[in-house]
Amino acid sequence: MWKLHRYIATTVLITTAIIFFVVCGLYMIFTYVAEVQNIGQGVYGPLQAMTYVLLTLPANIYLILPIVALLGSLMGLGLLASHSELIAMRAAGVSIRQIAQGVFYASVLICFLAFVVGSYIGPELAQYAMVKKAVEMQGQAVLITANSTWLKQDNDFIFIGKIETSGHLYNIRRYHVANGKLTEVDTADEAYYHNQTWQVSNITAVTFTPLGIVKQTVVKTTWKSLVNPRLLQVLASNSGNLTLTSLWSYIRYRQLNGLTTAQYELSFWQTFFQPLSVIILALLAVPFVFGPLRSANAGLRVIAGVVVGFIFFIINQFFGPFTSVYSFPPLLGAMLPSLIFACILVAMIWAIS
Repeated sequence: MWKLHRYIATTVLITTAIIFFVVCGLYMIFTYVAEVQNIGQGVYGPLQAMTYVLLTLPANIYLILPIVALLGSLMGLGLLASHSELIAMRAAGVSIRQIAQGVFYASVLICFLAFVVGSYIGPELAQYAMVKKAVEMQGQAVLITANSTWLKQDNDFIFIGKIETSGHLYNIRRYHVANGKLTEVDTADEAYYHNQTWQVSNITAVTFTPLGIVKQTVVKTTWKSLVNPRLLQVLASNSGNLTLTSLWSYIRYRQLNGLTTAQYELSFWQTFFQPLSVIILALLAVPFVFGPLRSANAGLRVIAGVVVGFIFFIINQFFGPFTSVYSFPPLLGAMLPSLIFACILVAMIWAIS
């Protein structure tokens, strides 16, 4: 029986890989076409645009991987059905449950890959790509560490301790260098962008002059330049591209400081349930092939898979904001789409058994 399971799993993995590469190719074409409008800004050229497309590929393909798994399973089982292999298996006494086991083994492997990509590889590459693109387009050098951000703008070196998703900056230090010498150090508690200027609070300015050091304290003032607004949007969205461990640390940090965590808890739990949905949707192909799509051709199976996958994607995207607006537990919002389709899977398998 293991040889049969391995044969079914291999067939499903091969067809899933074909679907995956087709989807990747389409994504790269459409994304690159969308990036053409940005080419020419700063040093952002065709090569940089292609690099951006490749770096953001894992994070974006991860979002539709359940659909890819469903299409791959439909095509794989459909291929076996078109060669009458499924009929031969059933005639030899192989149950639908045993055939589903082969699909399950293949989907577990895809699930594991999805978890690794969605938890670590995708977020890291996507954040790097976004910052790299912003720097190339805006011409402002950036260094992001685990606990801070460094920027260089003209003759200023800027340290930012924390960037909130609202765009507020905290713990800011600006070092002004002229003719190779440090001439001024400005320290501020908070800054935010408003009316094309930076509103800065609690500033301490230390100026180095030939006559000595001059220190001034200002409660509130405006700076014309600090961080390019477009670059700030990328830096402020850093929390949306965190790895699983970094996301958990960020949630704990916000909890300890009395800040809302629902949005980040939802992302955390979705990291677990998104790969699980790969298994559910892949197994959903089994009742489809033995049920309504038993005698359908490959084109109809693809259309059916796209429709079902699209419905899952819409439900998955809907429950996130829905749970946030109505203050439902983030775990429930992340779990409901998979739970709904798991119930549909059980009902369909029971109907054909």
